[in-house]
Amino acid sequence: MHTQILNQQDFKCLINRAQKLSHKVMVRLLYATGMRTGELCTLRIENVNLANNTVRILDSKKKIYFDLFIDNETANLLRAYIEELGTKTGWLFTDEQGNHARTKTVQRMIKRWARELGLNNNWTPRFFRYRFARNWIVKGGSITDLQMILRHTQLNTTVGYISKIRFADEIENLHREYRRIIG
Repeated sequence: MHTQILNQQDFKCLINRAQKLSHKVMVRLLYATGMRTGELCTLRIENVNLANNTVRILDSKKKIYFDLFIDNETANLLRAYIEELGTKTGWLFTDEQGNHARTKTVQRMIKRWARELGLNNNWTPRFFRYRFARNWIVKGGSITDLQMILRHTQLNTTVGYISKIRFADEIENLHREYRRIIG
């Protein structure tokens, strides 16, 4: 995959595109945690800890539990959504039969919204994971901490995530710096 140049605002537009509270929570969790789509789909209500602003996910590759931090905005959306559900156990996101949500459904939803917003046609939920990684590094986070959060066994996998996307404002800053140095 070639490096995509994305606008940070595109992510926010996609988040705001969600009409249902459940969809807002899905997109916000992808945006704020860098979790995999499969981990989102199999998230259980009892694994949401709003007192500590964490969600415990089942790592879809290693089959072990891992706690991810969530920000206050995501926690508030989750709180409202769980109250709306009216239950304290079970799948956080379900299909019509009561099974956990399917990754393909989430992928199609994100692609459709991106298309409706006139964004790049290749948008997938994985872009949120790339965005999380890129933001972590751009804002001064440690690459080894990022590797742990993304649960990559190889550091070069994490480095690959960072290089998948660039933000449009990063490119502009790079261009400005180039003009300053080179003339």
